[in-house]
Parts: sequence; structure tokens; C-alpha cells
Amino acid sequence: MYNIAICDPDTESSNSLALAIHQLLSKARITHAITRYSSSDTLFKILEKFPEKHNLLFLETELAPYNGIELGLRLRNDKYEGMIVYMSSSGSNVYDAFTVEAFQYLLKPVTSEHLRALFSRLTSKYMKQQSSKYLKLNQGTTYYKIRYSDIRYIDTAERKISIHTNQETLLYPCKLSEIEKRLPKKLFIRCHQSYILQYYAVAMLTQSRAILKTGEEIPISRPYKKEVHQFFSDFSE
Repeated sequence: MYNIAICDPDTESSNSLALAIHQLLSKARITHAITRYSSSDTLFKILEKFPEKHNLLFLETELAPYNGIELGLRLRNDKYEGMIVYMSSSGSNVYDAFTVEAFQYLLKPVTSEHLRALFSRLTSKYMKQQSSKYLKLNQGTTYYKIRYSDIRYIDTAERKISIHTNQETLLYPCKLSEIEKRLPKKLFIRCHQSYILQYYAVAMLTQSRAILKTGEEIPISRPYKKEVHQFFSDFSE
């Protein structure tokens, strides 16, 4: 989920950006919340108390009482770890943005193409971060810690699931619907009543098949086809 803050004293510009972001993320079915601010001091005080409130900031460089670069530096000094995107009518502050570890610097007017490219990179970054994390399972006294990126796909037979990894296939007593709830939705997709795919394992899609990088073919059933193809096309450049 993106908890977005837009800090821009220009109300018209702020509203326009919020609407464009909302339309893009809604179409991609990505949960989000957008809050608009006009003062750098107001946003700083909120994040100082509740740094988790916003994980993505769109900051105009021309802010008061202190500018967007100063706001970014204050936040970083206060250990804020969220993504910062700068917006400006000129590129005069672009090098200063590097000192804040900004994710991107956008020139106004910010277009839908700019936003699509931005969220493509953000989503890719998020999924790569997720792929390095683990699925943790236990069966009696046996514990499994499986890296998400090692999972190619998961299928089901009777009352067990088979987790197909790059090293081995693990059997686990569980319903596919139960394991689906434990997987990050930006990395895994249900493609069939009996199959779940991992994003980075797929090399190519046809109308009815997912071809994995290993050459394996996984069926895509009709009820899931639209969602699967949308999943692999969202924010692709």
C-alpha cells in the first residue's frame, strides 16, 4: 500500500497530481491513500511523530517556511526512510536532491507518463525487496524458511500443496487458498484453481499458458486470465 503525501502550496497543482495518482493506482488495483499538505513545517511535524504515516512523499521544491530540499534533509536526519520524489518547474535543485537520497526529480507539469514510469520503478523496487524475504512454514518439529525468489510456482493435489523451488519441491499440508493469503500480492498471482505463479519465474505469457524461465508450462484458466495478464502488464515500460 502507498500512503502518499503531496506537499505543494499550489492547490490546483496538488489536486491535479492527487487525481492523476489516484486514477493510475486505482486502475492497477493498488491500495493507496493520499493526503495533501501546503506547508513543509506541518508535514515535518506529522512525520516526526508518526514516520509510518506516509511511505511516499511528493515534495515541491518551493515550500515554506523551509524549502523541499531542507524538508528532505530534516526528515533524513530524523531517520525517515520513506521514498521522496521532488517536483519543480526548474531543474536548479536536481543535484541537491541527491543529498536527500531522493528517488526521482520530476519537472512540472507532471504528466501521466511521468507517473506511470515512476510507479513502474517503485513497484519493481518493492517486488525485488519482497523477493529477498522468506516464506516461513512449520510442520511439527520441522521448520522451513523459503526465499520468495526461489519459488517458481505452487500447485495443489488433494489436501497438500507442492512448493516448487529452484532447489527442490516441498510438500506441505495446506490448502492453496490458505498459502495464497500468506504470499505478497505484488509478487504472486493465482492463475488457476490449482496453481500460483511467482512474478520473476515467468518468461512469457500466452492466452492460456505461463511459460517459466525453466521451460515449464503452467495453465492459466479462463476465470483468472484477465487478472493474470493485468498483473504482468501493470506499470511495465
